[in-house]
Amino acid sequence: MNRIAIAEYGDYRKMKGYGNIPYYRKFQFPYTNDEQATIEMQLSFIDINVPLDIKFSIPMRYEKNQLADLSY
Repeated sequence: MNRIAIAEYGDYRKMKGYGNIPYYRKFQFPYTNDEQATIEMQLSFIDINVPLDIKFSIPMRYEKNQLADLSY
């Protein structure tokens, strides 16, 4: 299966110090031989290089796995 992903950007707005940033983003990629998946985003606010504190917890029923080394 030939897999081609398509990325579409639009609604560019100037952001001081960063140039034009796309607030509209659409990504399409093959899901199966007959179907494709689409992710479409319309951003209303972008903040760059601002420290965030994201808190989350992992339920105890999950166990930790070691990821394979994918370096070549």
